Amino acid sequence: MNRRIAAVLFTYAALMLLPGLFSVFYNSEHLVGWNPHGKTGLIACGTGAVLAAIFGFCSQRGRSWALWAGLALSFLFVAQCGSSSFKAVRAMSDSDPKAWFKLAVNSAAFLVSLRTFVTLGLIARQQPQS
Repeated sequence: MNRRIAAVLFTYAALMLLPGLFSVFYNSEHLVGWNPHGKTGLIACGTGAVLAAIFGFCSQRGRSWALWAGLALSFLFVAQCGSSSFKAVRAMSDSDPKAWFKLAVNSAAFLVSLRTFVTLGLIARQQPQS
């Protein structure tokens, strides 16, 4: 069971880097290159990826709390990215030309986090209660 949890957390770490890298190497003017305004996306997604990888290593070592830490981490990203996505949709309705970019990055992180939260939640339900 711990290897399954570790695999989910390592996959989460790898997939969380994608929206972060997208936010820093692509900008809303459709140009590939350094985007200094996307640093916060890389910092947030990178921090989440590092934490998920640490929790994955702990899970491989037999730490049962890593599952619950991964659940908490993915839930926090679901809440934060979901809220940011709704703000980006509202900004799109106010004719903000850069809002689609924020929506794309936040929606990608939201979907990855939601998938991980559901998967870890199902794993937690299957574990025997002590």
